[in-house]
Amino acid sequence: MILPINEDRRIEFTKHEVQLQKRQIAQTDTKKFKKGEEFWVAYKFCSTIGGAIKCMEHEMYADSGAETLEECIQTVAEVLDTLSAVLKPEYTITASSEAAHGV
Repeated sequence: MILPINEDRRIEFTKHEVQLQKRQIAQTDTKKFKKGEEFWVAYKFCSTIGGAIKCMEHEMYADSGAETLEECIQTVAEVLDTLSAVLKPEYTITASSEAAHGV
């Protein structure tokens, strides 16, 4: 399962861990990638989704550049909005064809 956080960051669940990953673009041709091709690189490894979210949250605060109290409050709101939107479950309820036809 992959949770995209923004264009350059995501959280991916693997068999043994939860990884924070960042998007990279190949600068030269290699055995795996052609120049200009996008790929994802794991840079932090967590044992739980809660730990991964906390790491991502901390990173987003650190990268914000906020210096004043007002900027800090705004940053907290933006980070929480971003993470809440990513983690918000969405449900779709559909009627089965039998129920729709009164069977």
